Amino acid sequence: MGSVLTLLIAFTLFNACAAAVCVGLGVRLFRKDVRAAWASRRLLFIAAFLAWTFPPAAIAGAAIAWSHYLAGAMDAVAIVLAPIGWLVLLGVIFAIIDFAEDGVFDFGRGSRGDAP
Repeated sequence: MGSVLTLLIAFTLFNACAAAVCVGLGVRLFRKDVRAAWASRRLLFIAAFLAWTFPPAAIAGAAIAWSHYLAGAMDAVAIVLAPIGWLVLLGVIFAIIDFAEDGVFDFGRGSRGDAP
């Protein structure tokens, strides 16, 4: 049970930190100058979607995992890892769309006229 508790604490802290970063980035995406820097509206939407859906998923995942742990269930670590799976899934979707749009991983910036 000690290693499960250690993993549960570690991934709960990771989810909390990642959720805080997502909120900060989500708020930043509302600024007009930041939105203007994105050449791809699809990628901007995915970034905003991730920024606003990950925090509730992280909170729910951690809360459910802790309730399962306290009830004696052995699936608490798998549950606390679920929000990280969501983060990875949206990251892969973002990368696929980013590469499909212009053949370069440029994080939605697109080609610029001043580039050689």
